[in-house]
Amino acid sequence: MFVATDGPHVVGFAALAQGEIIALEVAPEHRRYGHGSRLLAACVDTLRILGTSPVRTWAIEGDTVREAFLTSAGFAEGGIRRGMDGPGGEMAEPMWRADLGQ
Repeated sequence: MFVATDGPHVVGFAALAQGEIIALEVAPEHRRYGHGSRLLAACVDTLRILGTSPVRTWAIEGDTVREAFLTSAGFAEGGIRRGMDGPGGEMAEPMWRADLGQ
């Protein structure tokens, strides 16, 4: 688990489990200040040290902001989708992956 701070305030976090980024969130009012990029870099650096590649994560289908962020960081859709219950019914999450190039 990693946290991003702005002074004494936690503004974001990321979590890893078994070669997967299971969470990476930044509070909306603190986005576009580099917190997400630094959290992602901490995750990738840790996975490189552990010898894990490829790395994967999931994004809710249609979340164009997250998709653009992942694409800019070198991730691409991995060809797998999973479903999950959401407030308006079932939502799809495509898996995104990146090869860390050990």
